[in-house]
Amino acid sequence: YGQSADGSFNVQDFEAKTLTDEELSKLGVGTYYVIASISETENYNPCDVPGRYSFSVSKSSLTVPSGLDQVYDETSQKANVAELTDLNVLYTMVSDSKIDVGKYNATFTLNEKAFANYHWEGKGQDEKSVTVPWRITQGQNQVTVTIDNWTYGDKEHKVSYELKFYKDYDVTVTYRGAGDTVYAESKDVPTDAGTYVVKVSVEGTDNYTEAATEVRFTIKRQPLDFPEVNYGTTSNDGYVYSGETINVVLSAEYFTDDVTVSGNISPYFTVSGSYSGKDAKEYSFTLTPTANYCWTGGGTSAHTVTWKIIPKTLSKPTPEKTDFTYNGDGQTYVLQGFNSDGMTISVTARDSADSVGLVNYNNGSVTAIRAGTYDIKVTPKDNYAFG
Repeated sequence: YGQSADGSFNVQDFEAKTLTDEELSKLGVGTYYVIASISETENYNPCDVPGRYSFSVSKSSLTVPSGLDQVYDETSQKANVAELTDLNVLYTMVSDSKIDVGKYNATFTLNEKAFANYHWEGKGQDEKSVTVPWRITQGQNQVTVTIDNWTYGDKEHKVSYELKFYKDYDVTVTYRGAGDTVYAESKDVPTDAGTYVVKVSVEGTDNYTEAATEVRFTIKRQPLDFPEVNYGTTSNDGYVYSGETINVVLSAEYFTDDVTVSGNISPYFTVSGSYSGKDAKEYSFTLTPTANYCWTGGGTSAHTVTWKIIPKTLSKPTPEKTDFTYNGDGQTYVLQGFNSDGMTISVTARDSADSVGLVNYNNGSVTAIRAGTYDIKVTPKDNYAFG
């Protein structure tokens, strides 16, 4: 019999009762008394053992809560109680809600029933509450980066990023070349075709660490169709010999105007070969895309352009008169329409004896004295042809 401090056991001496081992183990803090008796056997009569015997149950030690720290997550937090299975069973907690990294306190108080049977480990028997420090530690910031490829000449694609923590954030975005692309690290968005790395960095604060993420992207070369030679005629069969140097003219949709080639075609091509000429013949040169361009289909090899200057067409000259009668004087054969710039004339007598007095003025006129037959030949010079 006896009485526990929490009132869960209250038995008077005249109501003394027998307890099992399990019931004994559950006795709360208090002082108890034992009355012994001997049961009747074949050899003994039953009797009570004189006197009574006392024993006490003292308070059990309860471990002070620990492991209360939290990691900064940009939200309001209290002490971490995930592992405290006795919370709200044996004790309650009072803790302020905090956001920033720092050291804080939480107070744990035994409830009335628990206080009767427990005391905090390392504390006095009469200390119902204990104050425990806890911390919010620095969070690990993270950066997620997204950027799409684009083609040279198109509008740049802005980098987008997401942070795990945004409070008081300070972000720096830089770009640098990757692989064979030479581009020193800079805050300026690159514009030339190539492969690049964008790096997004966020400075650390008291609440979270610094973080950085790098993503590779490409500015693709702008594809170009092969330019076409523009002869300026519907027949498109060549430039006509003029006696002056002619530079080839190219047409393409991406040219603002037709381009007369006199060297590299900025910003599209480097040019090598014969892009100008004077004589009537075929010429060729190559176009090689510069660093920001490629041919439609993706190639960047030199493309050969063939073009030509065609002979200037001349009308055949016609004679004023073909029959002459010997009169003892020189008589002149005249070709109308003879062009000494583009033609040569030669004359031979069929009978060599008639060559006496035969004169070729090389201007479309021939004088003969003797009666005979003469052959006159008119030949186009180089760069000319008869129509």
